[in-house]
Amino acid sequence: MEIEEKKSFELNKLADDYKKTKIDAKKNILECGRILIQANSNCSHGEWLKWLNDNRVNESVSTAYNLIQIYKTFGNLQSIVNLGLVQLIELRKLPKKFKTKKEIEIEPSHFENVECVDEEKLNKFLNKEVTIKDSKTKKPIEVKIGQLPTRELKKYVGVERKKAGETVKRKSALLDLLNYLDRKLRNYEFVKLDDVCNDEEKEKIVNTIERLIVMLNKVKNN
Repeated sequence: MEIEEKKSFELNKLADDYKKTKIDAKKNILECGRILIQANSNCSHGEWLKWLNDNRVNESVSTAYNLIQIYKTFGNLQSIVNLGLVQLIELRKLPKKFKTKKEIEIEPSHFENVECVDEEKLNKFLNKEVTIKDSKTKKPIEVKIGQLPTRELKKYVGVERKKAGETVKRKSALLDLLNYLDRKLRNYEFVKLDDVCNDEEKEKIVNTIERLIVMLNKVKNN
């Protein structure tokens, strides 16, 4: 009974904290995510939805999920304080090259190593200037990606995702080719070298094999 009362008190306190934090949601999106993680870990089976429906919290499951993922993705980055929830949800879709491993505080004094957005790479992306048409004058103007409305931001996130996808496809095709060549050349399945090559030619082929193996290992490790 004492444990249940203690847990109820903790959840009640977290609901009050959430209400205070949510007042200035734009500044405290990350803090909302951190509180939600704490509350979720304190909830027993069936309590999570009830806690979210508390009048002081009043969040849907999907919004709570997005806030938790945003906190895990962005940690305590200063570069996102002027961005709204919808923009942050979109920026979460940036490809893996924008990510790095980082320790973030999940609960007081409890840190977890998660994959977060790299602040330097994110800043570079958000500060990149692009040309768009002014909605009033219809003339081309230069605007930073971080200042774009969400529908335009989404387009540039999509460009980065497409580029990353093409890189993965090229890398996969190269790996398949190198694996095939490596396997064939190692086993001398193309030709019986002794039957068709002199020592000098055989040395060149062996050197080629070694270079292919080096290339294969480089691709695997990048």
